[in-house]
Amino acid sequence: MLRAMLQGLTRIPSVYAASQYFAGVRMVHARLSVRLSRRKLGTVLDVGGGVGLVRPLCRETRAYVCLEYAPRILASFHRSYPADGAVLGDAARLPFADESFDTVLCVMMLHHLDDSAARECLAQSARVLRQSGRLLMVEPLWNPSRLRGRMLWRLDRGSHPRTMQENLELVGAAFEIVYAERFSAHHEYVLCEARLRGL
Repeated sequence: MLRAMLQGLTRIPSVYAASQYFAGVRMVHARLSVRLSRRKLGTVLDVGGGVGLVRPLCRETRAYVCLEYAPRILASFHRSYPADGAVLGDAARLPFADESFDTVLCVMMLHHLDDSAARECLAQSARVLRQSGRLLMVEPLWNPSRLRGRMLWRLDRGSHPRTMQENLELVGAAFEIVYAERFSAHHEYVLCEARLRGL
């Protein structure tokens, strides 16, 4: 019951943002920022972008679109970034034309999807990505030997934690992985960059 109550609180935008910082998002952003700084981002789609915690890392973009399934969270993003696109939608059914974006971000959201939906999300991400584009994915990792990680997973609304290998296999089914690293904050995380196959 306590877990359900705490998970319910994270549906409040300010609580959600605070919970992400508690989970170590500053270190995640530092690692992600390095990868983002190495390329021209162009048009960016942030799949499951929440309240826009990643948005400040993407300073030089032609356009930025946050796709989010929770209306209240999306409204908070729109209030913070009224000049950006805010789209209510399903990560497994991206409502965009083929080859619409130069960069697709999936940052700490795949664990909210079961394997089938996660595979479809990544296939859809490949569909909307331009030929020269990149996917950047960050996910917390399931490691039952890590006490702090186990405690955070009990509070997380995402109910599909995966190992590093499982995450990379999901990405690798739709993309060619060009970079991957594992690092630790309170959770362990995987960060990977991938491109379309055959390029």
